[in-house]
Amino acid sequence: MQRVLILTVGGSHEPIVESIRHNSPDFVFFLCSDDIGSNKGSYVQVIGDGNVLRSSFDMASPDLPNIVTLTGLQADGFEIRRIAKIDELPDCYRVAAAAIRDAHARSEDATIFADYTGGTKSMTAGLVAAALDDNKCALTMVTGVRKDLKKVIDRTSLVRSVQIADLQLLRRVKIAEELLARYDYGAAREVIEEASRLCRHDESFQQLAEFATLCRGFDAWDRFDHQMARACLVGLSKGRCGKQKAFLEVMLEKRGHGFEMVEDILLNAARRAAQHRYDDAVGRLYRATEMTAQIWLNEKYGIETGNIDLTKVPEHTRPSLEEDSDGKGRIRIGLIKAWDLISEMPDDSLGGKFLTFRPELLKFLSVRNESLLAHGIQPVGEPHFKLHSRTISSFIGAVIDLAIDDLKKRRKIPATQFPTEFGYTPALR
Repeated sequence: MQRVLILTVGGSHEPIVESIRHNSPDFVFFLCSDDIGSNKGSYVQVIGDGNVLRSSFDMASPDLPNIVTLTGLQADGFEIRRIAKIDELPDCYRVAAAAIRDAHARSEDATIFADYTGGTKSMTAGLVAAALDDNKCALTMVTGVRKDLKKVIDRTSLVRSVQIADLQLLRRVKIAEELLARYDYGAAREVIEEASRLCRHDESFQQLAEFATLCRGFDAWDRFDHQMARACLVGLSKGRCGKQKAFLEVMLEKRGHGFEMVEDILLNAARRAAQHRYDDAVGRLYRATEMTAQIWLNEKYGIETGNIDLTKVPEHTRPSLEEDSDGKGRIRIGLIKAWDLISEMPDDSLGGKFLTFRPELLKFLSVRNESLLAHGIQPVGEPHFKLHSRTISSFIGAVIDLAIDDLKKRRKIPATQFPTEFGYTPALR
């Protein structure tokens, strides 16, 4: 197993030498400043000719050879990576990240140490950031006894490992929270599961386990796998996402007003829109509108839209419905014909509401049918979605209220949008 050391170089040479001697690397990457054309970059400390280093800051002139000579490194045992803009963090990060990638390329199982003791603030920040992003580097620094904030006392330096697991954990929790903000529960779960492998504390691990389970549950729910969602969410803390869990139970147990699935689809459409997936969102609005008609016809009249019983519909509507026979004795009708049938039912309050919305619903259907996920090639944009979403949501909300009153049912649990934060603070100590 090869040991690779990556160092930022600048300031005193002593910490650099100490780090090389302590870590005993098989290969060293020196990240150095490059004062082009002046021969004054920190790379001179590494490979400069003659005496280029001072054994003490009090020395009037250099009295020691370069770092390579002091540490006995061979020509094939190191490489210098020059950073032209040593105060520009992006440039420092780019060079450091490239060195880390090349360190991995040298050996699949390489042990990589990143020592950020030397160099400018941007150089050290760039190396630390690249090491944290890599997730496989060990961070080290050289420190010792101080008499002030300027310098460690000579010959008191020791190499110190820097614990980065907690930092990586917190970074991943932050990433997961950003994913939750856009309802990407599947990706958030993957990040949290990765973070859990960095845990060194039982309490923190338990929090992350619950976090991951919540993400798994809402991801399943977001894909309409309600049984899996229930299995994930049912055993969690009683107060955690209580409104959503209660609504899920009512929907699955069919103990509510009967239109919970429609409300669930509308909330799903809103989540797709929040992700700018407007074609998907419009498809869900269409299904919610269609399902509302299907549920009402079945609950109120015992009519199945996939197999219309003509004896249950007004006689004057039968010729039109017979046109939708599939040739096998089954009459199937779609969204508009289902709502038209409802409007033909005597004294149907939902049918009356539909007639007032019908022109707007036809405009919505035109947009939906021309979309890429229906029958056309036109993608749905945000303006179209927002316009028709308001129409559909208003219409469905109104007819569900009418249906609940007519069926003498009640709204046990209001439909509540999924959470975008779970409020976890991992215990680090």
